[in-house]
Amino acid sequence: MPNTRTSHTFRKLPSWKFKTLHHLARTSDWFAGSRVILKGSRHVARVHQSRLIRTTITIEGENNTLEIQEGTRLIDSVIVIKGTGHHVEIGRNCILNRMTLVLQSTGCGVKIGSLTTSASVNIDLGEPNLSLRIGDDCMISHRVEIMCGDAHSLDDVATGERLNYPDNVEIGDHVWLAAESAILKGAIIGDHSTIGFRSVVTNQIPPNSLAVGIPARMIRTGVTWTRDLPWQIRN
Repeated sequence: MPNTRTSHTFRKLPSWKFKTLHHLARTSDWFAGSRVILKGSRHVARVHQSRLIRTTITIEGENNTLEIQEGTRLIDSVIVIKGTGHHVEIGRNCILNRMTLVLQSTGCGVKIGSLTTSASVNIDLGEPNLSLRIGDDCMISHRVEIMCGDAHSLDDVATGERLNYPDNVEIGDHVWLAAESAILKGAIIGDHSTIGFRSVVTNQIPPNSLAVGIPARMIRTGVTWTRDLPWQIRN
């Protein structure tokens, strides 16, 4: 029996919601060494024929939704959803290693497309009403940071005005984020683009682009990428 538990409050929800999670919690192949912890009320957590391996999911507050589609694997990962009215959806056949996903406050949304993979990534939405979309078939390398805000306020001394408001992040389909890259508030990355090693994206990158640097700038257009190495491709 895997180490899973649900809160007493969750047990008071309509029976169909509890039975859905309880059935999955009894399946050791799907919940290998993992925990799902729910505190609060009116949460919906659905895991459709996916596998959680040494993964912890914590949902606290009210009216939060987590949906993981068929064929996805979360390995050595942590999902923390705290607050009210958050929605997280992870698509089909993803392989997400060492992903830390944290939502706080209220009304945030995260959508990770199907076939997306990660080696290790930290995703943070720490303020209200933020949105993050990662498209289908993206490849996220090691130690990548994706943040919709700076976690703390930066203020003008003379006026007291805040200078670093958060913003949404959008990453298109088939985007490669190389190791130690950072995708920060307001970033928009077009489909089929590549972000180079240790680059920091703070603006808009057009589709089919290679962008590098701090801040990242497009250095080439008309490119795409493949998961196969050249010697692995057979004519």
